[in-house]
Amino acid sequence: MHHSKPIYCVVWNKEAENVILSTSYDCQAVVFKIDTDSFKEIKTNGFIGSRKTEKKDILHSDIRFKTIHPMPVFGCSWCYPNSNYFSTGCQDGIVRIFDYVAGSQIYRYVNSSHMLYLFLF
Repeated sequence: MHHSKPIYCVVWNKEAENVILSTSYDCQAVVFKIDTDSFKEIKTNGFIGSRKTEKKDILHSDIRFKTIHPMPVFGCSWCYPNSNYFSTGCQDGIVRIFDYVAGSQIYRYVNSSHMLYLFLF
């Protein structure tokens, strides 16, 4: 998924089912737009299973937005009702909000008392 170190969080966008967000120890948050047809479930012989498809790597062209943080990024969440916004929780204690469509950070929250690795979904 274009991360070079362990991935800590992956979340699907509820409003756009083919958009996912991931964060990692490599200090990155990455938004991907992928082909979801290969992930849809089908019912076969009374049980639900995944459709058999060839493995599809996520290509560089699937990346819609990538941002580098100064330290590892432990958590992420989409910010509804605006499905273009997402938040990240970084080891530096700062919560950042981005607009991945505009390609920019729109808000930054610094709270010195928030030093635990906590992120609610």
